[in-house]
Amino acid sequence: MDYDVHHGNGTQDAFWNDPDTLFISLHQDSNYPHNTGAISERGGPAALGSTINLPLPPGTGGGGYAYAFERVVMPALYAFKPDLILVSSGFDASYVDPLARMMLSSEDFASFTTQMCQAAKDMCGGKIVFCHEGGYSKDYVPFCGLAVVQALSGLPSTLSDPYIGEIKQWKYHELQAHQAAVVDTVAALNGFAPPSSSASAAPVDAKEYGSVTAVSKANIYFGGKVVSHTIILPDGSKKTLGLIYPGSYHFGTERAEVMAISDGTCKVVLDGTAETIVYAAESNFLVGANSGFTIEVEEGGICQYVCSYV
Repeated sequence: MDYDVHHGNGTQDAFWNDPDTLFISLHQDSNYPHNTGAISERGGPAALGSTINLPLPPGTGGGGYAYAFERVVMPALYAFKPDLILVSSGFDASYVDPLARMMLSSEDFASFTTQMCQAAKDMCGGKIVFCHEGGYSKDYVPFCGLAVVQALSGLPSTLSDPYIGEIKQWKYHELQAHQAAVVDTVAALNGFAPPSSSASAAPVDAKEYGSVTAVSKANIYFGGKVVSHTIILPDGSKKTLGLIYPGSYHFGTERAEVMAISDGTCKVVLDGTAETIVYAAESNFLVGANSGFTIEVEEGGICQYVCSYV
């Protein structure tokens, strides 16, 4: 389990094709190292699903990380049932780290530790190892490290975090819609249950999740209503699902942000424009008001996506 702000590319490479090792990385999207840590990186041919990447948007605070733990990290751990948990405990996702743009506090790192220790007690007799990794704020890293040691030992300290009041004054610590979209995409991709109605996300009118393949149909729901979705099959024929707005995928009067990932080559065509987006891994794009899009999927490919109002 790696919550250092940088993607754990070395650990991922070491266990890429090992089905007996689960690797989970929570990191800032597109921070160093570049071009690694995408949602679509899920393990080698013999270990597909044993690697789980959560590339969180810059600016993610405690609410976004807590949601990631609730929706992905803990379900993945309990499903895998490890014999030993190793934690790459980097503190460079703190709100003052000079090499990143996240918003965590010492209290957040203490929460991670408590949850991971409880998982270790439940599944592997408490066997868990924390290894201090990154963290480049000489003033704040010690308080984050102390918080982890306190949570591990269960012993209080007379030294308190003098910066905690400042960070709590910052806005947007709570889960934001675009952060939830990333986490929900990863959760859906790994087969974890949909979020409960009590999830404390920032207001989102609707989200939808689904997958489109060249060989199967899928009904897509948006805001409680079935909407249309057109897929183009390898033989050139089209299938439209949920016939409300035949021929395209519409979002009413709001714009929608779409995150799509693919393990084949897919092409997204935005309605009413000449714009075409071709991708084989991960893509974000906007769909305008009263518009939609069509996804073309190559034979054998699959495209999984999440949409939300912006």
